[in-house]
Amino acid sequence: MSTASWMPYVNRFRLGMSKNKNHRPFIVFLLALSVFFGTTSAIGSGIMGIQQAEYRFMPPAAILPYRNAGYQIKESSDGIIHVKVNATPLRNSTPYPTVIENKPARALLDSGQHPHLSAAFRAKTRKLVQPCRGYFQAVSVILNWITRHFHYQLQIKSPLDGDCTAAAQLAVQMLSEAGIPARTVIGIVVESKDHVLSGKALHSFVEIYYPGTGWLFSDPLSSYHYVPANYVLLNTAHASDYFGLTLRTVRQPAPLESVVSHEHSPIPGRINLFRFN
Repeated sequence: MSTASWMPYVNRFRLGMSKNKNHRPFIVFLLALSVFFGTTSAIGSGIMGIQQAEYRFMPPAAILPYRNAGYQIKESSDGIIHVKVNATPLRNSTPYPTVIENKPARALLDSGQHPHLSAAFRAKTRKLVQPCRGYFQAVSVILNWITRHFHYQLQIKSPLDGDCTAAAQLAVQMLSEAGIPARTVIGIVVESKDHVLSGKALHSFVEIYYPGTGWLFSDPLSSYHYVPANYVLLNTAHASDYFGLTLRTVRQPAPLESVVSHEHSPIPGRINLFRFN
């Protein structure tokens, strides 16, 4: 897609925001984003807003609360599970490369617990991030490369084949190689009113550390710098405890505001959403 094809979106926002100087950097970002995504081949849609959803386990089951810089899950006394997603622009200006000063994030990066990448993947990672000058950009470049090259399939013929767990692990490995702390997490992507939990129902995605912001979820196969409110985090080492339970949707998440879109992709059916910086 050419830069010109993005202009209707940019003009739409310019008309509404030109009088507000605080929004002018956002317009500049849209223009810059058009150039960045014009060189990629993944479908993408920029989103903004706050999203909330409510669920309930049947029969009742407790869930551990968790909160990071863009996602919160907690259970109220009536057994309702509340999920809230903040997908407003990050405004993270951390340069890349940068020194990770947060002690837990630094310890994760230095732990060496993730299997080392092959020499070819290490070289590819370095090449991808070499031109990056911003931390947000470096994360985006790696996730976008995985989106374009990973094949979701059970027959594994290469490191770029596999299920969601393999995609999440690859993302963590490449991000770690680039000096970006990341870890895999487990949850459920709710796609129906009643969702019966099993091993096949579990979904792996990643949590990435951003200096100055904190930890944020991403799904290498669908969403960058956030996950929507139909992702229910199982913040426990024993996800199998929930097998056989039904997760019922009490309140469906309303769609987030779609700001810009990129419609060309050689990967049929793959749509990626990204949060603005």
